[in-house]
Amino acid sequence: MSSRRHHSKSRKGCLQCKQRRTKCDETKPVCLRCGKRGDTCSFTHSPIVVISSYSGPQLRSSDSKEVPSEITTPLTQDSENGSDPEISLASRYALKDDGNDTLRLIHYYGLSTRKLLADGDEQIPIWRDVIPALAFEHDFLLSGLLAITSLHLALIHPSKVHHNAALHHYAKAIALFRPHLSAINPDNVSALFTFSCLVAVYSFGIHQTPGSHFSPLLEIQEVFTLFRGIGVVVKTGAKWLEKGPISSFILPMPSNPSATLTSPGLESSLAHLSTRNEKTTIDASLRGTYATMIALLRQSFLLVQETQIVKWAIFPLPIFAPIEFMGVLKEREPLALIILAHYAVLLHWRRDQLWLKGWGKEVIDAVRQVLGEEWQESLEWPVAEMEGRTQVGS
Repeated sequence: MSSRRHHSKSRKGCLQCKQRRTKCDETKPVCLRCGKRGDTCSFTHSPIVVISSYSGPQLRSSDSKEVPSEITTPLTQDSENGSDPEISLASRYALKDDGNDTLRLIHYYGLSTRKLLADGDEQIPIWRDVIPALAFEHDFLLSGLLAITSLHLALIHPSKVHHNAALHHYAKAIALFRPHLSAINPDNVSALFTFSCLVAVYSFGIHQTPGSHFSPLLEIQEVFTLFRGIGVVVKTGAKWLEKGPISSFILPMPSNPSATLTSPGLESSLAHLSTRNEKTTIDASLRGTYATMIALLRQSFLLVQETQIVKWAIFPLPIFAPIEFMGVLKEREPLALIILAHYAVLLHWRRDQLWLKGWGKEVIDAVRQVLGEEWQESLEWPVAEMEGRTQVGS
């Protein structure tokens, strides 16, 4: 009769291990299981934080034969007294314009920003390991990471120094990036695509900084223009991206583009837009442009329906929007604004993201104010979503 191996119970384990019903080794600030999975561990609320990924000689825990994926260091903060650990962390790495700010930014990226950028568990090691390695090979990407990390600090711990650092690194990054767009190749395509994604995030986030003048309809046009840079890289380098280290970043396509949306309210609203376009848009070319945009809307919402990941869905429409649509959006043509309001629902659904807070609501409210009474019927679904008046699946 085989003897059963005895395991001692961990009564002081982290909440995540308890929920998974797995043994916790109680290593702080991140237990080994949470560290390996890339999960947020409840132990991080103690005055110790995780410092990036350790790529040197491996260190072993005295309590386990497993190798920790991250090393730790003590950090004085006030989380035990009830203050927000993220704010405490940001204040610890606040920029001082003293010659050491680049090191502070690199460190803070490893501690926090890279986690904010990851979309799901599979992307955590990419933003932790792959992207920094690419950045040290491509100066425009390194400046881009410094810009987005400065912006992250500016949003968490507002200061003029953080805001100016974000502007400085972003301007430098764009200047370094532009020449490469005419020479996309297998060696730089992953870095170019990653940088283009950072530009999209930056363009949303920079308007959230305190003191920024926010004009939703003007700013969203700028965002759409910047998103189109992603399209340039994808159209040229898709075959290389699919085989590269960031292949999981490639936008998925709905398995059935003609599928019916499970939300009757949304399905009805898109059908209404199509009918209105056919009946009221006289110019055939513009009518085709609107039809393309409505199809992109459908594709975006189908992506959410199939993948349950809203972040994916905010990309296709601005990336592939016809240039003619950008013109009528600038002129504030009613149907263009209504299509925009439907797109803004996706932004509203991701309002939990630091970069996107308030964007969806601001855009929908701005469209409502611009359009006359005769167009309000076409805005019923976006407004209902914004105000939380729709039921689940409606």
